[in-house]
Amino acid sequence: MIGGEPPGGSSPLPRIEMKHPDKTAKGSRGSRKCDLYAVHDGTLLLIEAKDSHSKVQGDVDKMVDIIDDPNWAGALWDAMDERHLATRNGFHDRAAFVRDRSQLIAPVLAIPPEPGFKPPEGYLLIETDEGRTTIRTGRSDSSMDLQYALSEYLESRN
Repeated sequence: MIGGEPPGGSSPLPRIEMKHPDKTAKGSRGSRKCDLYAVHDGTLLLIEAKDSHSKVQGDVDKMVDIIDDPNWAGALWDAMDERHLATRNGFHDRAAFVRDRSQLIAPVLAIPPEPGFKPPEGYLLIETDEGRTTIRTGRSDSSMDLQYALSEYLESRN
């Protein structure tokens, strides 16, 4: 984990808060942040955690905006750079990060297990509770090996 603000609002991780370039006012209004940010094999994982699959649509929309909109992707790089996290985690060039954002940024949802729930295409789903953690995409079955499943997911995106 390189940063975030998990549910509950308290974390020792650096807070990565994206401010849209069109916003000049101070404060957090209109900004975006994800619950957690992690880097694996050169890919930035945007992780949103919810206590139910029925609450994820707003987070899905937010992550789509961040990845699809070059202004939001640039704001993400700026927010990481402000905390000295961009270069430290292999994202040396803002222009390259924005240009290659669809390969460099991966959306992840983390929820309690819900067998009937299919994550949106291209999303990684981490299902976890007190008993176990599984990881899957919309196209694959659950996997008990988090590292393997994560690597397979990232490889399939390229």
